[in-house]
Amino acid sequence: LMVELADPKRLSLVPIHLHDQLPSYYVYAGLVFTVLTRPYLRAWGSSWSKKAPAILVEIAFYRMREKNSEEIVVLNQILAAPCNTSYGRLNYLPVVSINGVEIDNLRHLVEVVEKADESEDFIKIKMSRNKVIVIETKKAKDDHDELMRRNQIAHAKSENLRTEEEKKAARAALARKSRSKKSRHRAKQEDLSAELKKSSSKMEIINCLSKCPSKKSMADLAFQAFCTVSESKGDTVEKGTFMRHFEEYTHHSKEMISELFSSFDKNNDGSITKDEFSEFLLKQFTGSRESLLATIASLIFNVKEV
Repeated sequence: LMVELADPKRLSLVPIHLHDQLPSYYVYAGLVFTVLTRPYLRAWGSSWSKKAPAILVEIAFYRMREKNSEEIVVLNQILAAPCNTSYGRLNYLPVVSINGVEIDNLRHLVEVVEKADESEDFIKIKMSRNKVIVIETKKAKDDHDELMRRNQIAHAKSENLRTEEEKKAARAALARKSRSKKSRHRAKQEDLSAELKKSSSKMEIINCLSKCPSKKSMADLAFQAFCTVSESKGDTVEKGTFMRHFEEYTHHSKEMISELFSSFDKNNDGSITKDEFSEFLLKQFTGSRESLLATIASLIFNVKEV
């Protein structure tokens, strides 16, 4: 007697696990499409079989895969935009076809939509329960950038659906954003440094430090203040300056301060860099931002009085 076993992959139309993969998604005209999976259904809690939309639960329990590439594509959400008005309550429905083309999986949907977006005036999305959404492609293009910005969505597709060109463009955009952020941070730090130089009272120093975006930013300003009275050349603080001011402020013994200095003097050259100085401050003076601000303000005030 020979028994032919069914291919397990054909049975699991709704994947039980994502295996450490992020959920796939595609956003077009404010319509957010994704793949029906068990992790997706678990968003309704441990009792998802009772709380999730009945049509999705039925598919998860009773539908079997007919071909290996088959997925259930779900309209997960509709982000409000002029191009999709009046369709607000059609989410959580499986997609059946796009402009008459039956959809096999999410990647296939992306291909069909992008082709239609370039060549057709309208895109007709047919879903379960005979529900239909019609999108005018010109309006979708007009609304795209503002919709993505307003909803803080960086990419219209999950990474696994992007082409190599799209991945390259995304990496370039991320690099530009990073450079822009660093540039803004440098400009902010330069403004605060200039303000600190003009500050003569402790209250003015505190007001300046309170504008710092992070504890590291405050520590960097303290380093600049120390550099102005340091005997070393360049952007370092030499051991004598470090010990003199920290001995006065912390009341630790010279031996203890010398040992602390040596532990952060990674080059063992009698001076510490900005990063080493900041690391020292942030490790030695732990606590809230307010307590660190008060500590650094006192240090800077003492240095400026020299």
